[in-house]
Formats: sequence, C-alpha cells, structure tokens
Amino acid sequence: MYLGKRGEAVTLIVLVLALIGIGVASFYFSQEGITAATVYGGDGAADCQTTVTESSTLTGDVGPCLSKHGLVLGGNDIEIDCNGYRIIGNYDANRYGVYNDGYPNITIKNCNLSDFQIGILFDGSTTAINNGTLFNNTLHSNTDGIKLTSSVDNIIINETTIFNSSITGIWIDTCNGVNVTSCNISESGSQDVYIQGRAGLPDSHLLFNNSIGGKINLDGSTNNITVYNNDFWNVSSIIDLGSDNVWNTTYDCSQTNIKGGRCVGGNFFSNYTGNDTDDDGIGNDSNYNAGSNVDYLPLVQVYSFTTIDPGTLGGDLSVNSTFNSTNPMTGGSVHSTPQNITLVNLTDNRRYLTVLAYFNESVNIRDTTL
Repeated sequence: MYLGKRGEAVTLIVLVLALIGIGVASFYFSQEGITAATVYGGDGAADCQTTVTESSTLTGDVGPCLSKHGLVLGGNDIEIDCNGYRIIGNYDANRYGVYNDGYPNITIKNCNLSDFQIGILFDGSTTAINNGTLFNNTLHSNTDGIKLTSSVDNIIINETTIFNSSITGIWIDTCNGVNVTSCNISESGSQDVYIQGRAGLPDSHLLFNNSIGGKINLDGSTNNITVYNNDFWNVSSIIDLGSDNVWNTTYDCSQTNIKGGRCVGGNFFSNYTGNDTDDDGIGNDSNYNAGSNVDYLPLVQVYSFTTIDPGTLGGDLSVNSTFNSTNPMTGGSVHSTPQNITLVNLTDNRRYLTVLAYFNESVNIRDTTL
C-alpha cells in the first residue's frame, strides 16, 4: 500500500514537471513570433510557407523563401497585415508570396512582396473564392504581380503599387466583379493589366482612377467591363477585343478628373491627339479607339489653374497659357490654333467665361460678370 502511494506521488511529480516544460516551451515559441496567434515574421526563411489560420500581423520580414511559398491561407475570414514588412521569394517556379486556394473573405494589406512567380495568387479552380480585399500592397520584381483565377469573385484591389513584373502586373482570369481602384501599375514586361473573360457571362469588373503605364489587354471573351478616369500615361498597347466593354462614364462636372480637369468622362491616353475646345478637361473633336470599343470622352492634359485675387480685378489681368502637344507652337512664335483661356467661378454653379485668344494677344473682358 505504501509503495503504491509512493508510486502515485512519483507519477504526479513527473506530470507536473511535464506540464511545466510544455508551458515554458510555448512561451518561448510565442516570443519568437512564428506560429503564435496574430503574430508572424521576424525569423526570415523559417517563416516561409506558414499556414495562416487566423488574422495575423507580421512583426518582421518573411524569407527569402527558397522553393517555398511565402504565406499560405488556411481558413476563412482572415486578415493578414504585413505592417510594411517584406515577403521575399527566390524566383522559384510555382511559388507564390501569398497563396489562397479556396478561402473567402480574405484581406491582405500593407505587404511588400517580391521575387515570386506570383506575388499574390487567389485560385478558385478547386473551391470558388468570394469576397476579398487587397489594400495598400507593393508588389515588384515578380513574374506576375497579382493573379485572380477561376471563380474568384467580388475582389477589391485598392491603393496598390505594382511595378517591374516580368510578364503581367494584374492578371484576372475568368472571374466576376473585380474592382481595381487607385492603383499604380507600370513597367510590366508584357501587360500591366490582362483580363480574360467568362465566355458569354458578364465580367462586371471596374478599373477606376488608376495610373497605368499603358499596356492593357481585354481579351475577346470579355464583356461588361467599365474602364474610366484612368491615366494611361505611356501608351504602347491598348487592346480591347471584347464586347460591351465601356471606356467612359456619364459626363459629370461635379468633380475633377484624374488629370485635374474640371469634368469626369473617360480616360487619359498619352497618345490621344484630340483637342479640348471648351476647357472642361475632355477632348471634343475626336474619340479614342480602344479596339472593339471606344472612349467617347477622352481626357486631355491639364497643366495649371490660377486662382485670382479679387483685389487685382480692378486692373489688367495677365494670364500665361501653357500650350500642350495637341495645340503646339509653330515657327517659334506663331501659334497654330487659338487657345481658350477660361475663367471659372467655382462658388457659383461653375459658370464660366471662355476667351478665345491667339498667341501674344490681348483681349478686353472689362465689365464682364461671372
């Protein structure tokens, strides 16, 4: 009997020591920031290909990841906040910075991803992915920056910078309802934006208020894509082979456009040669042919606005107008066409007076009320 009690006591001591050991190990593990809830990063390559099962924040860089993904989604309703830290690859084939293969309601934000085949991949080919946000990320030096493929629907890509992708900046393949807004996409080897449609089904994508280097391809199966108020500042290839894609919104002078013009309409194309004859920031004498579809309200370059001090209006007002490439100087001193100088009363229903003047000409508008 004595021996039995003694044996039980020994067993109890062993169990207590084991529990203490587990507690110590867990505390140390959490401090390292590898797998503790809501904290990842800081251990470089040791963090690569971590499966994230709950909302998490990086506390340091992840990678370089040799023959591994960066982070892998492993659950629904997760937010990954990189907190400005980097996820770094090794240019390995079929390796992705953030990989989601079937989980909805995912947010990826504040990440800097580089050197992967794909910086961020949402792949719904096995399980459809619905709802997600990619916000304030920077992706550079990847083969493809962001790819959404096969039944990835209702995704917002916002305030994200993508550059130096060796093939494509953003690649959207057979998805629905993707909004790309306020992004900067440039220096892509093949296309800054490439969209493949859903073969007869509406795509319902929106590209709005982006700065895009100038290479965009909407393939022949696309339809119902709206593209407006974007700045295609270095056009080399604008291809739209789809049907019913729209390149401008309704003419609206209640807000300024992406180039600073007074009205919103279509997009700015660096190779557009039309003229703005009424100073609303939109070309009037020609449309822009984007392929199978047309921008009917293309934007023009707006160089400057001058605010006039009311106290100076009793005398002469000197206005220097900067001439642009669509209204050039010829012969060094003679302007090819007259230039509109517009006076706008922004506090009184945007009524304005336009003066038609030639180079070095004085125009009398005395006693005119705006």
